[in-house]
Amino acid sequence: MNTSISSGISHAEISVRARDLWYARGCPTGLDDEIWLEAEHQLQLERVKRGTPPQRSSSAKGVDIDDEALNERLDDFGDPGSRSVTSVDRPT
Repeated sequence: MNTSISSGISHAEISVRARDLWYARGCPTGLDDEIWLEAEHQLQLERVKRGTPPQRSSSAKGVDIDDEALNERLDDFGDPGSRSVTSVDRPT
């Protein structure tokens, strides 16, 4: 699910609100960004008023990591001391 990083509001929620605002304003052209930001702002204010905490993305949720499995996967990338994150094996 795509979410706004700062608010935890989903892309779908903002999209629905932005479409409603766009229709309410007579379907103007060239105001897409302004309307999108207004929709996000309105949803943020509503959450604050309701006291709804921001949603966390699934990657931010507490996930148990199997250290042994992680180390096995990291071993596939070779010795960490001899490689940088941008290293490329060049043909010899």
